[in-house]
Amino acid sequence: MSVPDSSAMPGAAVGVTCAALPADLIELHPDAFTPGRVAASHMAQVPVTLAALPAGWLLLTPSTTARHFREWLASTARPFGLAARTGATVASVSGEITQ
Repeated sequence: MSVPDSSAMPGAAVGVTCAALPADLIELHPDAFTPGRVAASHMAQVPVTLAALPAGWLLLTPSTTARHFREWLASTARPFGLAARTGATVASVSGEITQ
């Protein structure tokens, strides 16, 4: 789904582009995966939806696999310096409020 102009959707902050691609085909460079972009894929055999927001990324997974996925992501990403961001809310990463 692609919404080129967010003004066509009352209340929309940004347009949304959605893609369903294997994780290794999603271009995550900030110039390509800009705020408003969304991609659906699988990570660690779990379906995920990744959304680029103004202040970061929002990674969604089904609640039935959320605990497993969080533990996998934390252990896998720790060597690369990724740390959990405590106190983050959808509003704070979407740019709707400032921290």
